[in-house]
Amino acid sequence: MRRLLPSWFAIFVVLYGIAAGAGAAAAQKDAAKTNELAVLAANRAFEQAVATGVSASLSPVLDNGFTWVDSSGTLQTAEEVLGNISAGNPLKPVAVSSAAGAQVLERTYGQLALVQVQVGRAYALHLFAKRSQGWRPLHVIELVQPAQAAQPAAGSAAAAAVPSEAGLDTPCINPCKVVPFRPATPGAKAAWAAWLEMEQGSLTRNMDLWGSHVLDEIMIVDSGGNGVINKTQRIGNTLKQKAAGVRTNEVPPVLWARTYDFGDAVLLLMLQQPYKGQPYYATRIYVNRDGRYQMAVSYHTSIASVPEFVLSKQVSAK
Repeated sequence: MRRLLPSWFAIFVVLYGIAAGAGAAAAQKDAAKTNELAVLAANRAFEQAVATGVSASLSPVLDNGFTWVDSSGTLQTAEEVLGNISAGNPLKPVAVSSAAGAQVLERTYGQLALVQVQVGRAYALHLFAKRSQGWRPLHVIELVQPAQAAQPAAGSAAAAAVPSEAGLDTPCINPCKVVPFRPATPGAKAAWAAWLEMEQGSLTRNMDLWGSHVLDEIMIVDSGGNGVINKTQRIGNTLKQKAAGVRTNEVPPVLWARTYDFGDAVLLLMLQQPYKGQPYYATRIYVNRDGRYQMAVSYHTSIASVPEFVLSKQVSAK
């Protein structure tokens, strides 16, 4: 019996370890579910406050740095949103979670969470920051994609990831060499550097480089696009273009940018001007995973009130 004790003890230790691991995994899963429910509850409360059309109902809900980009490409701060509501110009969301047929997706990246709402061709991305009071609405970007058209031929210029830049062949100066923005915090600097390197991969069609800065669950949604583009689709479309000899510069210049650093998650807001076409607001989230910052979401909403034009110094009008 004494000789068997060490064996039984070893078995006990192994079984205890398995049970403890299973318990920890279950606790982690429960915590994630609890957090998901909290984010979705915050989203419902936010949508309901917007629906009242009363600034006094919405004001207590919003984060201090709140911004809203509507489907027309109009950017408003919290102060402007509340002032417009008081003046009789309420917000008119294009997609809310209570709408019939709404598809709702929640993801949390540390202190930053997102809720994506899709209703038909309309998309809304609601971002929430974790504060001492709970999850607070930080940013909204909306877009409505045009009526679904026939899919462009694989490898054609029309299959460009940035629709307005289809078939464009021009050097990349901004943001490849110069850019009018300097991030200040460590996380923002790392995320910004990752974005620049990712854009170099896009420019040179080096999709290994591009993909190293993009999470597998990436969602790319463009107001001139067709649905949500995932990582596999984005890489596949670019490689087909490359094989077909189609040259397209899909790295539009940056006019303005801001970052919100949450440590392992960074929000990048940008105003970009395509070489041909309308300027657009871009909302991107970068997440520190596997020791590097990678893009988790990228939304682009064109500014409808600005006519399309060509940057003549780099692109000759034809």
